Amino acid sequence: ETAGLTLVALSAFFYSGLSKTFKEWVLRHSLWHVIAGADATYAALRHVPGEGVIEKLLLGALVRVALVYCAVLALLFLVALLLGEYRRGLIWDCGAEWASWAAPPGMDLTDDASSSCASASSSSSSPSSRQLSEDEPTTADYAA
Repeated sequence: ETAGLTLVALSAFFYSGLSKTFKEWVLRHSLWHVIAGADATYAALRHVPGEGVIEKLLLGALVRVALVYCAVLALLFLVALLLGEYRRGLIWDCGAEWASWAAPPGMDLTDDASSSCASASSSSSSPSSRQLSEDEPTTADYAA
């Protein structure tokens, strides 16, 4: 069982290393964190001390936490979907700046152009060379 859990975590980690672009790596590496966290949670709860006494309470608490986590994640995905590509790009760029992400060794970042959060909010040009559709507001619209 320990070898299987270790293999799951390592497989997810190596999958993130197969990424071709930096954005792809960030998403896959984040997925690795989710998988490794679930893996560790399972391992920690597999043979809990006093399991017979807290078994019913533990399962209920774990299910509630998982449901809240999934609900929050679904809400975030829905909000991201409703924001549109341009606004999602602005949020991505600002988040990337604050996160201080660094590419793994050997990854080429030349195709992942990004602008800083400050320049994206102070200029009317779109970040990361994204095209602004006619119905999308510009940053100048927000300044007014």
